[in-house]
Amino acid sequence: MYPFIRRGDVCRFGVFETVSKGEILLFHTEEGRLVAHRYYKKKEEHYFFKGDTNECLDSPVQKGQIIGKLISIKKKKMVVQMDRFFPKSYGFAVSSTHLTARLFRFLLRRKLGDDSYV
Repeated sequence: MYPFIRRGDVCRFGVFETVSKGEILLFHTEEGRLVAHRYYKKKEEHYFFKGDTNECLDSPVQKGQIIGKLISIKKKKMVVQMDRFFPKSYGFAVSSTHLTARLFRFLLRRKLGDDSYV
């Protein structure tokens, strides 16, 4: 979820009741991995998510796999409350275009100094 969530950030999740496009939810995959990605859409009984640097949607998720919704992120110098204007606007903007994934992947590769992250 780089660059919004970075190494060292502490994420707090709460009860999942409703969700809007761009919000971050924590869920477990069929393989048992924990994943925190942005909500994109619901189709029938399946929820679809995508990481900020991923170009494709994740495999469909059932409601029973969803653990909670991101409430806040404790960063080095501040706490970001996810119900505020900037995080909501940022999430919606990121989830509205696939170009942001390419930009974030480019920035991450530059930061790492190589192509080790794909």
